[in-house]
Amino acid sequence: MTAHLGNDADVDILLVDAGGYGSLRADWPEAFGAHGLRLTRIGDDAQMLSRIAACRPALVISDLELAHGDGYAVCAALRSDAARQAIPVLLLAPPSALLDPQRLVDSGVDSFLMEPVDVQQLIVHVRLLLERPMAAGAACPADESLHLRHLAHAGLAHAAGVSSQLQQRERELGRFNSVLQALYRLTSALNRADSESALIDTALDCALELPGVRAVWIQIREPD
Repeated sequence: MTAHLGNDADVDILLVDAGGYGSLRADWPEAFGAHGLRLTRIGDDAQMLSRIAACRPALVISDLELAHGDGYAVCAALRSDAARQAIPVLLLAPPSALLDPQRLVDSGVDSFLMEPVDVQQLIVHVRLLLERPMAAGAACPADESLHLRHLAHAGLAHAAGVSSQLQQRERELGRFNSVLQALYRLTSALNRADSESALIDTALDCALELPGVRAVWIQIREPD
């Protein structure tokens, strides 16, 4: 069993939105509609789970961190409902989130992405989940290994993103360290200068050692 993906906006997608990315998600309904998907937002409130239970979307997208529970609870609520237990669930997690692999499996989460997410990337994931074969009335895909591969793929993508962020942070720290060392050398050299010309020459030479500096000029103003 798979969801029907037509050209009209006839496939309902439910978004459980904590509200933290409002402006970044403003164009999501239009982007989803262009792919035959009708996106409906449900706010993060005390009636969230009962409102989810009152509808039958083809797929649920939920923020991981919610004021009233979390994305795991949303997924667990669907899995405990015989009429809705086969609905795929995609979690959106903030970049600082520490995802629990066991809870992902136990709650029945189908896949996840790390914020901020590109809407076209999100739609690709949604379509893959909608087109995945499901056993009739089952809470899990017909091929359980496919479910685990989806989670493993999401985990690898998350790990790659974290690795990229760490490499970027390492480059930034290296640059900051180079700047601090250059400033230290500049200060030490200026303290050793014994004339105005030596001071100027030292300042120019040391300033050119600063990362990213390509040219330096010094303006000396005569006292009034």
